[in-house]
Amino acid sequence: MKRLLLTTAMFIVLSGLLGTALSESFSDVNFPPPGWKVINGGDANTWYRHSHIQAHTSVCAAIDYSTSAHNDWLISPQLSPSTGDATFSFWAANVSSSYLDRYNVKLSTTSNNVEDFTVTLAANIAPAYNWAQYSYSLSAYTGQTVYVAIQAISTDMGRLLIDDVSGPAKTGYEGFETNSFSSFNWTNSSASPWTIQDTDVFNGIYASKSGAIGNNESTSITLTQSGLLAGNISF
Repeated sequence: MKRLLLTTAMFIVLSGLLGTALSESFSDVNFPPPGWKVINGGDANTWYRHSHIQAHTSVCAAIDYSTSAHNDWLISPQLSPSTGDATFSFWAANVSSSYLDRYNVKLSTTSNNVEDFTVTLAANIAPAYNWAQYSYSLSAYTGQTVYVAIQAISTDMGRLLIDDVSGPAKTGYEGFETNSFSSFNWTNSSASPWTIQDTDVFNGIYASKSGAIGNNESTSITLTQSGLLAGNISF
């Protein structure tokens, strides 16, 4: 069992902690969402947040056609597949049945740069005009940390839509986006306790805020968490 103690008087947003399961509907106005990454390897048209009736659930990620070949990457946060929790899924659709955009699904066991995605989980996939769910097993990577990328690859087609992505636990992100301390085993019992606020944030909608203290006083929150992987903690 490991314990992380934070004693400070500043606003914080934490990363580097064992995370909750991946569940991303792109509803947050920030794009890419916290922990995600977009790499534009082609022209100006790359992945963006699409709020439209075309979305599977009101908002989705999308990429529009280009006259030059797409090489655009929508990359997940770092994930930790485990036994019974090793499936990466998303809903995908094209907006035209005549012009089908295609994608690859790639995996990295190191970092989230293009050259790191040396494993191909699926290649040259053309989703239909109607929404359908696509799932890929990460069971071969149980006990490791991975990134998964959806790589748009088509030339001069239509618009590719991706929505409602789900997957194993996110390794390393606690953004307090539940508007509470409930996602992890936090202890918040100082005389001047910490709170969640939305007026001063680094990313997302919420951040934690220390309680008010004076000279020679302190306030703290403590995280007790088992099963942490080797690595760094930053905030």
